[in-house]
Amino acid sequence: MIEFSVSEKVLKKAEEKAYDMGTFRGSILNGKGNVSGFIGEIILADILNAEIQNTFDYDLVMQDGSKIDVKTQTVKSVPKPYYECNVNEHSIKQRCDYYAFTRLHSNLSKGWYLGKISKGKFLDVAKYCKAGSASANFIFKLNCYTIPIKELEI
Repeated sequence: MIEFSVSEKVLKKAEEKAYDMGTFRGSILNGKGNVSGFIGEIILADILNAEIQNTFDYDLVMQDGSKIDVKTQTVKSVPKPYYECNVNEHSIKQRCDYYAFTRLHSNLSKGWYLGKISKGKFLDVAKYCKAGSASANFIFKLNCYTIPIKELEI
Protein backbone atom coordinates (compact mmCIF):
# COMPACT_ATOMS: atom_id res chain seq x y z
CA MET A 1 0.00 0.00 0.00
CA ILE A 2 1.30 3.44 -0.95
CA GLU A 3 0.07 6.50 0.95
CA PHE A 4 -0.24 9.75 -1.00
CA SER A 5 -1.11 13.38 -0.30
CA VAL A 6 -3.66 15.25 -2.40
CA SER A 7 -2.30 18.62 -3.51
CA GLU A 8 -4.47 21.67 -4.17
CA LYS A 9 -3.54 21.33 -7.86
CA VAL A 10 -4.85 17.73 -8.00
CA LEU A 11 -8.00 18.65 -6.08
CA LYS A 12 -8.75 21.59 -8.38
CA LYS A 13 -8.19 19.48 -11.52
CA ALA A 14 -10.47 16.73 -10.14
CA GLU A 15 -13.19 19.25 -9.28
CA GLU A 16 -13.04 20.70 -12.81
CA LYS A 17 -13.27 17.25 -14.40
CA ALA A 18 -16.18 16.29 -12.13
CA TYR A 19 -18.04 19.48 -12.99
CA ASP A 20 -17.48 18.91 -16.72
CA MET A 21 -18.71 15.32 -16.46
CA GLY A 22 -21.91 15.99 -14.51
CA THR A 23 -23.90 13.13 -12.99
CA PHE A 24 -24.36 9.76 -14.70
CA ARG A 25 -27.80 8.20 -14.68
CA GLY A 26 -27.76 5.41 -12.08
CA SER A 27 -24.88 6.90 -10.07
CA ILE A 28 -24.89 5.32 -6.60
CA LEU A 29 -23.83 8.61 -4.97
CA ASN A 30 -25.67 10.89 -7.42
CA GLY A 31 -22.37 12.26 -8.73
CA LYS A 32 -20.90 13.02 -5.29
CA GLY A 33 -18.14 10.45 -5.78
CA ASN A 34 -16.91 12.01 -9.04
CA VAL A 35 -14.29 14.28 -7.42
CA SER A 36 -12.92 11.36 -5.40
CA GLY A 37 -12.85 9.16 -8.49
CA PHE A 38 -10.94 11.73 -10.49
CA ILE A 39 -8.45 12.24 -7.65
CA GLY A 40 -7.80 8.48 -7.69
CA GLU A 41 -7.27 8.51 -11.46
CA ILE A 42 -4.96 11.55 -11.43
CA ILE A 43 -2.83 10.17 -8.59
CA LEU A 44 -2.60 6.67 -10.10
CA ALA A 45 -1.65 8.04 -13.51
CA ASP A 46 1.38 9.54 -11.77
CA ILE A 47 2.21 6.50 -9.61
CA LEU A 48 1.85 4.02 -12.50
CA ASN A 49 3.32 6.30 -15.17
CA ALA A 50 0.11 5.92 -17.18
CA GLU A 51 -1.95 8.16 -19.43
CA ILE A 52 -5.45 9.24 -18.42
CA GLN A 53 -7.96 8.18 -21.10
CA ASN A 54 -11.31 8.28 -19.26
CA THR A 55 -13.47 6.04 -21.42
CA PHE A 56 -16.52 4.06 -20.36
CA ASP A 57 -14.37 0.91 -20.21
CA TYR A 58 -11.16 2.14 -18.56
CA ASP A 59 -9.50 5.18 -17.03
CA LEU A 60 -5.76 4.74 -17.64
CA VAL A 61 -3.49 3.25 -20.29
CA MET A 62 -0.09 1.89 -19.21
CA GLN A 63 3.09 2.23 -21.24
CA ASP A 64 2.63 -1.38 -22.46
CA GLY A 65 -0.90 -0.57 -23.70
CA SER A 66 -2.77 -2.36 -20.91
CA LYS A 67 -5.95 -0.65 -19.79
CA ILE A 68 -6.81 0.01 -16.14
CA ASP A 69 -10.15 0.79 -14.56
CA VAL A 70 -9.56 2.73 -11.32
CA LYS A 71 -11.90 2.11 -8.39
CA THR A 72 -11.80 4.75 -5.64
CA GLN A 73 -13.65 4.59 -2.35
CA THR A 74 -13.88 7.39 0.21
CA VAL A 75 -13.13 6.33 3.80
CA LYS A 76 -12.51 7.75 7.27
CA SER A 77 -9.60 5.54 8.36
CA VAL A 78 -6.41 3.94 7.08
CA PRO A 79 -7.23 0.73 5.14
CA LYS A 80 -6.18 -2.60 6.64
CA PRO A 81 -4.94 -5.56 4.53
CA TYR A 82 -8.06 -7.58 5.32
CA TYR A 83 -10.44 -4.82 4.13
CA GLU A 84 -12.12 -5.56 0.81
CA CYS A 85 -12.14 -3.92 -2.61
CA ASN A 86 -15.34 -4.11 -4.63
CA VAL A 87 -16.37 -4.04 -8.28
CA ASN A 88 -20.10 -3.68 -8.94
CA GLU A 89 -21.58 -6.43 -11.08
CA HIS A 90 -22.62 -4.00 -13.84
CA SER A 91 -18.96 -2.84 -14.15
CA ILE A 92 -17.70 -6.32 -15.04
CA LYS A 93 -18.70 -5.79 -18.67
CA GLN A 94 -16.18 -2.95 -19.00
CA ARG A 95 -13.31 -3.85 -21.33
CA CYS A 96 -10.22 -3.32 -19.21
CA ASP A 97 -7.16 -5.44 -18.45
CA TYR A 98 -6.73 -4.49 -14.78
CA TYR A 99 -8.60 -3.08 -11.83
CA ALA A 100 -6.65 -0.70 -9.60
CA PHE A 101 -7.96 0.34 -6.21
CA THR A 102 -7.50 3.48 -4.15
CA ARG A 103 -9.00 4.71 -0.93
CA LEU A 104 -9.33 8.42 -0.31
CA HIS A 105 -9.79 10.00 3.11
CA SER A 106 -13.16 11.73 3.38
CA ASN A 107 -11.47 15.11 3.94
CA LEU A 108 -9.73 14.65 0.54
CA SER A 109 -6.29 15.40 2.03
CA LYS A 110 -4.67 12.00 1.54
CA GLY A 111 -5.26 8.54 0.23
CA TRP A 112 -3.82 5.11 -0.40
CA TYR A 113 -3.01 3.19 -3.54
CA LEU A 114 -3.95 -0.36 -2.54
CA GLY A 115 -2.75 -2.21 -5.62
CA LYS A 116 -3.99 -3.69 -8.86
CA ILE A 117 -5.07 -7.08 -10.21
CA SER A 118 -5.77 -8.40 -13.68
CA LYS A 119 -9.46 -8.54 -14.49
CA GLY A 120 -9.18 -12.27 -15.24
CA LYS A 121 -7.56 -13.09 -11.91
CA PHE A 122 -10.02 -10.83 -10.09
CA LEU A 123 -12.97 -12.72 -11.56
CA ASP A 124 -11.34 -16.06 -10.70
CA VAL A 125 -10.75 -15.27 -7.01
CA ALA A 126 -13.34 -12.62 -6.07
CA LYS A 127 -16.30 -13.45 -3.88
CA TYR A 128 -19.75 -12.60 -5.26
CA CYS A 129 -22.00 -10.64 -2.89
CA LYS A 130 -25.69 -9.91 -3.42
CA ALA A 131 -27.21 -6.48 -2.80
CA GLY A 132 -28.32 -6.21 0.83
CA SER A 133 -25.81 -8.77 2.08
CA ALA A 134 -23.14 -7.75 4.60
CA SER A 135 -19.39 -8.18 4.92
CA ALA A 136 -17.92 -7.00 8.24
CA ASN A 137 -19.56 -3.59 8.83
CA PHE A 138 -20.43 -2.98 5.18
CA ILE A 139 -23.78 -3.61 3.50
CA PHE A 140 -23.66 -3.95 -0.29
CA LYS A 141 -25.99 -1.58 -2.15
CA LEU A 142 -25.57 -3.49 -5.42
CA ASN A 143 -24.52 -6.98 -6.46
CA CYS A 144 -20.74 -6.97 -6.60
CA TYR A 145 -17.51 -8.91 -6.53
CA THR A 146 -15.11 -8.40 -3.65
CA ILE A 147 -11.51 -9.25 -2.84
CA PRO A 148 -9.28 -8.53 0.20
CA ILE A 149 -6.66 -5.79 -0.24
CA LYS A 150 -3.91 -8.30 0.62
CA GLU A 151 -4.65 -10.13 -2.69
CA LEU A 152 -3.63 -7.09 -4.79
CA GLU A 153 -0.22 -6.40 -6.34
CA ILE A 154 1.53 -3.07 -5.98
